[in-house]
Order: sequence, then C-alpha cells, then structure tokens
Amino acid sequence: ILLKNQNFWDIAIIISAPTALADPKQLALEIVRFGEHTANMVVASLPGGDSVKPGFPVLRKGRVPVFNEVEDLFRAVGEILLAKKS
Repeated sequence: ILLKNQNFWDIAIIISAPTALADPKQLALEIVRFGEHTANMVVASLPGGDSVKPGFPVLRKGRVPVFNEVEDLFRAVGEILLAKKS
C-alpha cells in the first residue's frame, strides 16, 4: 500500500519488537527491499537488545538508518525535519 501511494507520505518509520516468529535478518532484508523501491526516507527501530542485533548490519549495508531505541529514532527524524525547515 505504501509503495503504491508514495505521494501521500515522506517518511516510513518502521518499529519492530522481537518475536519468536520474525527472524531479525529476514525482517531487515525486507525493510531494505522496501527502501530500494522508494525515494522517500525509510528509518527503522529494532528495540530488543541482542536478539535483534543480526538485523543491524543488514540495514546499515542497505543504507537504512537503524536505531536501538524508538526515542532515538524520533529524535533523529525530528532533527532532520528541523534542518530541512531552515
């Protein structure tokens, strides 16, 4: 839905908590793949400590900013938006 309606959004914020069903590396690959199909900003937060760490290198390699904490993600996005306003 997001890819078909890219003119309705500027930033995709993806927050994923660890679950027994989601492999963090596979999740990261899907986020990177999503990001490759849009010019809009895609950022992710994967709180959960060591259980989600395998996804971080995948996201970084795919040029998707990733944060341990949701608060850090929103702080960074806020700073980006303020800088764009200036």
